[in-house]
Amino acid sequence: MQLDVLMKEQELYKKTDVKLSDISVKTGGASHKLSQFLNDNLGKSFTTFLNEYRIEEAKKLLK
Repeated sequence: MQLDVLMKEQELYKKTDVKLSDISVKTGGASHKLSQFLNDNLGKSFTTFLNEYRIEEAKKLLK
């Protein structure tokens, strides 16, 4: 998935001010399309999606 690669390679989840629009620009799509993809295909809001990456990063740091 292009979105997953983008999130891991650029570590966008580490930016405190990252917005859905920032990520959608990097994927080359519209914000509403990305939001719809997350909701329809992953069953997650953008905030939940972003926080899952942050939680995984925190787990790595705590080990």
